[in-house]
Amino acid sequence: MKSDIMRWKAYEYNHREKSSDWFWAVGIIAFSAATAAIIFNNAIFAIFIILSAFTLSMYAARKPALVNIELNDKGVIVGKNIYFYQTLEKFWVARKKWGNVILLKSKKTLLPYVTIPADQVDSEQITKYLSRHIKEEEMNEPLTLTIMEYLGF
Repeated sequence: MKSDIMRWKAYEYNHREKSSDWFWAVGIIAFSAATAAIIFNNAIFAIFIILSAFTLSMYAARKPALVNIELNDKGVIVGKNIYFYQTLEKFWVARKKWGNVILLKSKKTLLPYVTIPADQVDSEQITKYLSRHIKEEEMNEPLTLTIMEYLGF
């Protein structure tokens, strides 16, 4: 029996514009931490801090891409990435104030959680579709995702 394919488009993440004050704060904190690292004779760590702050600022200024998301019989496709059902342990559809998010728990060690925006799709349809392939179990968002949302990412 062939299942229906669910498709939608969504932005990679919920983007919030950063003010120039935000970038100044990142720069001041990074400069202070790098100065402290140099005082403690750790120049490599100072370079790492400056490069990290630069990368963070570049990522913060980037607009999210509009990606195609698809649920099919083989797995979940997000843009160019495919997550096969065999590599997934469980899922949960979290309801947030700005829309739904699909949380996938992977069997992979380096990428244990995948979050997929699903604000334009009915959460009951997603739950019904995914529960045919993997186990539904309530999960909380990973701490890193909560911190990133708090920081405006």
